[in-house]
Amino acid sequence: MNLKTTNMKNLAKILFLGVFILSFNALSSQTTFSLDAASIDSAGNLTVIGCPQDDHHYWKITSKLSGYTRSDSILIVVNWGGGIVDSVYNPVYLNVGSSINQFYPYGRIQNIPIGNYRPQFIGVTPDGKRDTVFSQNRYIVKSCGNISGNVFLDVTVNCKRDPREKPYYTAIVELENRISKSKFYTHSDTSGNYSMHVPAGNYDITVSTPFSKTCPKGGHLNVSSNSTGIDFGLEVSSVKDVLPSVFGRSFRPMTPRGFGVSARNLSSSSASGEIKIILSDPRIAHAATYPLWTQPIRVVGDTVVFSYSNISYANSLIYNSIPLYVQANLNAKIGDTICFDVEVTPIIGDADTTNNRKTYCFPVSNSYDPNDKQGLPFGIGPDNIIDRGQDIEYKIRFQNTGNDTAYKVVLVDTLQEEMDISSIQILGSSHEFDMSLDDNSVLKFTFNDINLVDSATNEPESNGFVSFKISQKPNLAYGTNINNTAYIYFDYNEAIITNTTHHRVDKIGGNEVEEPDGIDALSQGTVRSFKLFPNPAHGNVTIERANDELGIIRVYDISGKLALTMNTDQTKTQMSTKELNPGIYFVEVLDSGREIQKLIVQ
Repeated sequence: MNLKTTNMKNLAKILFLGVFILSFNALSSQTTFSLDAASIDSAGNLTVIGCPQDDHHYWKITSKLSGYTRSDSILIVVNWGGGIVDSVYNPVYLNVGSSINQFYPYGRIQNIPIGNYRPQFIGVTPDGKRDTVFSQNRYIVKSCGNISGNVFLDVTVNCKRDPREKPYYTAIVELENRISKSKFYTHSDTSGNYSMHVPAGNYDITVSTPFSKTCPKGGHLNVSSNSTGIDFGLEVSSVKDVLPSVFGRSFRPMTPRGFGVSARNLSSSSASGEIKIILSDPRIAHAATYPLWTQPIRVVGDTVVFSYSNISYANSLIYNSIPLYVQANLNAKIGDTICFDVEVTPIIGDADTTNNRKTYCFPVSNSYDPNDKQGLPFGIGPDNIIDRGQDIEYKIRFQNTGNDTAYKVVLVDTLQEEMDISSIQILGSSHEFDMSLDDNSVLKFTFNDINLVDSATNEPESNGFVSFKISQKPNLAYGTNINNTAYIYFDYNEAIITNTTHHRVDKIGGNEVEEPDGIDALSQGTVRSFKLFPNPAHGNVTIERANDELGIIRVYDISGKLALTMNTDQTKTQMSTKELNPGIYFVEVLDSGREIQKLIVQ
């Protein structure tokens, strides 16, 4: 009996093993797997400099595979050499409604000793397939020290953080090596703390914020080990200075669209008041569809009013948005741009009443990409012209349109060398984030533990954004093009690439414009100024030129959309504004030269 039982057990084992082997071979014959390329951060950098304590550099692999299921994970072994080996499991993803596999492995680099590395990556699948690839670039780890401190609102101006003084979030801290001129950046977190590891050497340290510093103004550091307590106090006015902020995408005819409206306060004291949205354009109207906790306090004509309370600079950067629902009617055509005004009160006692009211413009579309990038101002005309020295406000928006919760979102934004990365100011975000910025102008926003639900589960909660302002470097050449694209990573998925924003730097309202190659012949030659009157205008406007050459007159609205065009061969040309809605416009005259001037239509 015992022998029979034992034999039966052995037979069962053999049968099970046979079935497993057959299943394994069948699975193996139906799957494919390869690692194509690997790199440390951007493959465009031949070398990447890091520290043993680094945690902001990543390795990334591109690959191909098929035949696996969503429950599979693939082992990635990272062989750094010298017996240093890391391993990590990366899951396999499937496109929704498809059997096509997706596999985008990446990992954070940490605790690698001093040395010069070109790591080897080995991938092993559940059915035993293997492939190997080497990094395209090298990772050089140097001896480093840690710099840390706190940035705070120094209300008492005593260079010491007192118990009631608030931390400053998102201050940009810059260290520049005095010899190599290499720059390293970090930012202060929600507690005002910052910390970064940099290779040993002599550095200049500065902090960039909209506010003046009480202490220190900056300084020199000799980094050989750890330096703590490098604090910065900021002199922030206690006089309230409130202004509006709006987060949105586009209008769609006969469909309510949601916009996030909030108040910001550029002072250390708290403010409470009202946010008024004025929907004066006849093509849009308030769509009264709200959950109970976000009802407006009143709606009077075309004005929707919400209340806000206890907003100070310390808590106005993290998303505190109120949803506003607006619907465009059938008079809104695809390609139109529709604007509305937002005003934040109180006005009396406000430090700067010029920023309490702002106009926001959005396009009319039938659909939109939920992951996109926007650059404001839009600029003038098809080239999106902005003036030299004009700041650009960028907003990166993302939405989890997958079929499960995203636990981590990373935004990667490479800024052009024409932009001053030390001038970055964070304007707001939907969730708390970590930010890193290297000297190649690669800006990363990492939303750890974001737990962003998918759009099918909760559409409003599936969205996120970050917004920041950046300045041009001084005296950019006229004709300089500024383009920007962001890459959005949800967990281990391949990057979603946003649209590319475009601006061109030119002189607006002056007597000289330098043009890049390839501009139409009408814009070549010496620019001759013109007169524009009356301005502001109601009715006809006279455009007076110094010649009667054949020319073109173009009028653009504040969003940069062409509103009117006409030809002229007269020194004085009458132009009617009857077809133009009240607002700000830009008049461009092209003859033997080119000039742009601002026009206000009442």
